[in-house]
Amino acid sequence: MLEKLTGKLEIKEELKELKSQVEDILSRQKESNESLRKDLAAINNSITSLENNKNSIISSLKKDLEEMQSAKEELSQSVKSMQEMQSTLYSQVYGRLDNALKEHVNSLKSTTDEFESLKPDVKNTMLLLSSIREDINRLKELSKTIKLQDLQLSEHMNNVQRLDDEKLRLMRQIDKLQDIIAKHRRGDVRRLTY
Repeated sequence: MLEKLTGKLEIKEELKELKSQVEDILSRQKESNESLRKDLAAINNSITSLENNKNSIISSLKKDLEEMQSAKEELSQSVKSMQEMQSTLYSQVYGRLDNALKEHVNSLKSTTDEFESLKPDVKNTMLLLSSIREDINRLKELSKTIKLQDLQLSEHMNNVQRLDDEKLRLMRQIDKLQDIIAKHRRGDVRRLTY
């Protein structure tokens, strides 16, 4: 029986030790649970703060996105307007330039046609002048050999004078034509006086 009692005492001692260990474990578990509760509360606070920050950022991004969409639409309208304006400006400038070029071409063509029509006259005038020079040269030769009193001399002199006047007139016309040609070559077509 003593053995039973000693066995019981040992069991009581072991139970006490076990109880002490269980209480120690429970106490540590309680502390750990408390620490976990605090950590969970801190995590919950962090999650709530992150959620609030996320919502704030999402709201800000939505606002920025709306502003960017609005700016994109405004830019698109501006680009479209500029393209229309460029197209209109191009067609106006092209039309005006085309009309101006047509006018200049027509003016140059008519002036060229006039010069072309004057070519035979200028050629004839040059031939006439050449003939007149030859006549004058012959007359000079004849005048050396003919007496001053000769009646034909006076007629020839009158002819020479007439031809000389004609020559001067034709020379003036040639000068005018050369001026017109020179002006045309310089591009002063608008200042021509006919």
